[in-house]
Amino acid sequence: MNRNLTLPELPCHTLVTIFIPPSPTMDTPYHIFLHRNARAEVALDAPWPGTPISGDPHTVTLNGYESEDGKRLMGIWESSPGVWQVDYKDWEYCHFLEGRCILTPEGGKPIELKAGDVFVIEPGFKATWEVIERVRKYYVFVLS
Repeated sequence: MNRNLTLPELPCHTLVTIFIPPSPTMDTPYHIFLHRNARAEVALDAPWPGTPISGDPHTVTLNGYESEDGKRLMGIWESSPGVWQVDYKDWEYCHFLEGRCILTPEGGKPIELKAGDVFVIEPGFKATWEVIERVRKYYVFVLS
C-alpha cells in the first residue's frame, strides 16, 4: 500500500489528523500531530529531571503536545549555560537544534552533545548535564 501523502498548505495553528485505512491486522488508523502548528505556552523553569548545581541555568519549555492520558509529551526545551544534576525516571528522545553540552554519566566518561545530535535517555540515567552554549532541543517524553 502506498502511504506517501502530500499535505496541503494549512493556516497557522491547525491540528492535522491524517487517517489511512488500517491494514487487516490494525485496529485503528494512523494519526499525526504537526508540532509546527502547536499552540505551546512558554513555561519558564518548568520541572524536569534536572536540579541546578553550578552557575545559574534557567530553562524555557514549549510543550506543544500532550497525549490524552498525559503520558506522552513533545516540545522544545532550552537551557542557559550552567550545570544540572539529572536523575531520569522516564524515557526521553532528544534532537539538539542548537548549542553544546557535556553529559557525564555517573561512573562514566563525558559525552559531548552538539547541534544535530539525536539521542535517547532511558529511565535510571543519572549524570551531570553541563550546558556550555545555550541548548535548544526537540524532546519527546514517555512518562511512566
